[in-house]
Amino acid sequence: MARSEALKKAQQKYYSKHKEEMKRNMYKSHAKHFVLDFDPTQEELLELKKLIEKKLGEM
Repeated sequence: MARSEALKKAQQKYYSKHKEEMKRNMYKSHAKHFVLDFDPTQEELLELKKLIEKKLGEM
């Protein structure tokens, strides 16, 4: 089904206004999929844990 020009324009406007939010959600989704779907090793999970703990310590 072809999208109308009005819908295309509205989507472009939304994307341009919410660029950072969409970028953040994309990275969050990638991290979740890595942990849940790709069977990471214990070393990889520990590395992620260290990064998370470091970031939490900065808050």
